[in-house]
Amino acid sequence: MHVRPRRLLAALAAALCLTACGGGGGDGEGAGAATPTAWPTLADGKLTEAMCDVLTADDFLDVGVEALRWEDRGPSPDVSPNAITCHALGSHFLGFNLQPDPVSAELYFRYLLQNKPQSSAGNTVAGADEVWITTAGVDDTQLYARQGSLIISLGLGFAHADQDYDQVAAATTLAGKALERLPEVGRTTTGRPHEMVLTVTGTNTPNAVVGYTDPTLVRTEPETVTLPWTKTIQFPSYGMSVPINVNASAATASFTSLPTVTCLVTVDGVKEAEGRPGPTTFCSGSYREAR
Repeated sequence: MHVRPRRLLAALAAALCLTACGGGGGDGEGAGAATPTAWPTLADGKLTEAMCDVLTADDFLDVGVEALRWEDRGPSPDVSPNAITCHALGSHFLGFNLQPDPVSAELYFRYLLQNKPQSSAGNTVAGADEVWITTAGVDDTQLYARQGSLIISLGLGFAHADQDYDQVAAATTLAGKALERLPEVGRTTTGRPHEMVLTVTGTNTPNAVVGYTDPTLVRTEPETVTLPWTKTIQFPSYGMSVPINVNASAATASFTSLPTVTCLVTVDGVKEAEGRPGPTTFCSGSYREAR
């Protein structure tokens, strides 16, 4: 079987590194370690850093990426309460984000792709419900794939590229292998999306101009609404704080009495913010789920 010289040299270098560096182990273990005898699974419904081993050094070599090791791996609480990220030199990364249900994962997927340039979209990864591939520069491809409630993110950076290296093809192949090895992850529903309910009421005014922040879409345009007004917004499990921001102003005034409006925001049925009555009212704050 013919083996490209660069690939052979890379494999030899990886073998020498494993010997000289004392083999795998600790935070350096991962894509440079031996092929696992079994693929990673969830531990009590949680992702573990072993997920980094779902793709091996040989998998990367097969698509043209020279042998690499995960320099850092572990939980990513700022991504979501159930997330793992693996990083390697050269801007390579592999991430897993397990949401409680597919709807939450769809919402998170939409949030992830805001303002990202699109290179290729569509179901181009076997086993994925949706896929998005972006390019940020000549040699920096990022792929996002969703399988049920599991989101995989894969970044191939500037290092280890040569003339035979197709980053988009490599990313789709690697993501397909990862999903193939995790067939059951993301297929079980353990919860549901959070629900934020915005309410604006008024006295002596039938209408109000309302603006608010959507936790997934982030920005919304002010609109004139009929009072009382209620808006229910679903959002996924974030690791970050979710902003609460509602402002409302009376759109019409009474000639005999002062118009007033007020707002109320609940998350999963619990009051999180309430505004003072007046011609203009504000509800502000933040929500962060328990870790």
